[in-house]
Amino acid sequence: MLPTRITFALFALASAQLACSGSDQAIPEPTARPVTVMEITAPTNQVVRVFNGTLRARERAELIFEVAGTVAQLNVDLGDSFRRGDVLARLDDQLIQLDLARREADVNAARASLVEAELDHARRAELLARKAVSRADFDAATARLDRARARVELSVAAVASAQRRLRDTRMIAPYDGEVAARYIEPSQSIRSGEPVLSVSGSDAGLEAMFSVPERLRSALSPRMRIDIQVKSRGTVFPATVSQIGSRVNAAGLYGVTAAVQATPVWLSPGMIVDVVVMSDAGADHWLVPHTALLSTGIAASDAVYLVDAATDTLRLTPVKVQRLIGDGVVISDGLASGDILVTRGVDFLRDEQAVYPTGLSTGIARYNP
Repeated sequence: MLPTRITFALFALASAQLACSGSDQAIPEPTARPVTVMEITAPTNQVVRVFNGTLRARERAELIFEVAGTVAQLNVDLGDSFRRGDVLARLDDQLIQLDLARREADVNAARASLVEAELDHARRAELLARKAVSRADFDAATARLDRARARVELSVAAVASAQRRLRDTRMIAPYDGEVAARYIEPSQSIRSGEPVLSVSGSDAGLEAMFSVPERLRSALSPRMRIDIQVKSRGTVFPATVSQIGSRVNAAGLYGVTAAVQATPVWLSPGMIVDVVVMSDAGADHWLVPHTALLSTGIAASDAVYLVDAATDTLRLTPVKVQRLIGDGVVISDGLASGDILVTRGVDFLRDEQAVYPTGLSTGIARYNP
């Protein structure tokens, strides 16, 4: 029984010591959590709006043949470059050549008839002066001369028409450019006016097409400066608004066209770009990342976390959201210049939590409490 009593006594002594030591030991303070922040600067009344756009050539055309026929030659394919004056395609012109030859022969015959009518008219004029023929005979000769002249004019016009049809069997490049689309194949029979090639010019530059809602249409004006951003290359080009549509499309938006000022060789029609437009917001506001907002919609319960510089803790602050723009949120009330805003991970934070701000993204390099 002695070992058991000794063991029990030792256990009781150890428990008493642990109890005494626990009452004197202080609970460790929680470690400050690092958070990414930005400093709120002075408000602005300008809003940055970003729209999806597509580039296209300013010079572009759907080329057609003015005459029907069979495709005899196709000299370009999709993506091929060409120079102004190049023959892009040609129709079989054998029948038109024969028609032209026949009409040129008609001209020669009409001119021969005209010479004969002129000589007859001159003779009858002399005879009329000597009163050897009647006035009726002379008038008949005059009428034959007029008809001969008209036949010549008609034949010459027919030759010009045949020559024009012959020229129309060749498709000539209107400017330097490249083939954007090809709609025909060699030996294919086509109708007059049927699309053959879609081409885009390379000298006149590019323009961006984008669409805006009705409430933003009034904020745009011709010759207004905007920016074209190519995300894949991180490059921004200046552009100028050239056309603003007056009718809505199927999506209820207005089409807008902007001329791109700089066009490097790698910038080509069909590329998807971001169109950046600066417009007046009508009141002071702050543009912050959407990741700083605790909710995803416009509601009265929207809030952000601000860092209290005096206590190094978070302060849950209600804000008024005006609108969502791309990756940003326009805040119209609840912020002030100099506030330190938490921009990431807000869903994992709590009010009055101890934090350590990092990554300050304004004039000062870093926020140090």
